[in-house]
Amino acid sequence: FRGVTGVQTCALPICFPVTITRLVGIGKKITVLYSISGDDADNYAAPVNFESTSGGISAKQLTISAPILTESKIYDGTTTAAVTAGTLLGVETGDMVTVSAFATYDDELVGTDKRITVLYSISGDDADNYAVPVNFVLNAGVITTRELTIIADSDSKVYDGTALRDTGSSISSGSLVNGHIYSVTVTGSQTNVG
Repeated sequence: FRGVTGVQTCALPICFPVTITRLVGIGKKITVLYSISGDDADNYAAPVNFESTSGGISAKQLTISAPILTESKIYDGTTTAAVTAGTLLGVETGDMVTVSAFATYDDELVGTDKRITVLYSISGDDADNYAVPVNFVLNAGVITTRELTIIADSDSKVYDGTALRDTGSSISSGSLVNGHIYSVTVTGSQTNVG
């Protein structure tokens, strides 16, 4: 400790770095405050505070427990998978941060061993100070077929030796995905009375 003469006792300075704001950012002001102690400390003035304007605070990486994910669904023409986010880990006490999850299949087609990716987003008053948890990936997704029952329309006529001619049909159970249409060919085979 420069400036102390003879055998006087004065402890080395104690430094207290203080940032002006705790939020994430660069070019932040840091002030180092000094204090001195010791038997003869009262005979000395503490060193002048040190200041820097090149401080930086980076976002804290958050982690999250495994999501609750529905791995199988019936074909619905979309890639959306049902998911509930796990528990967010690493948020500092008092900070307001919440997490949301959105899950998608790699495509909307029927199949097994399909990749499902869970994407996270965070919000809240303090969300800008944190990095979003890493995406969760599962390669065991399943999309099963959508069952339909289609029946031919009834037809009747006076016997003339030819087949019934009504080629209409309708869905008796199940439903089509919005925007989808179906096409079937109904061929009459009844030629005799009955």
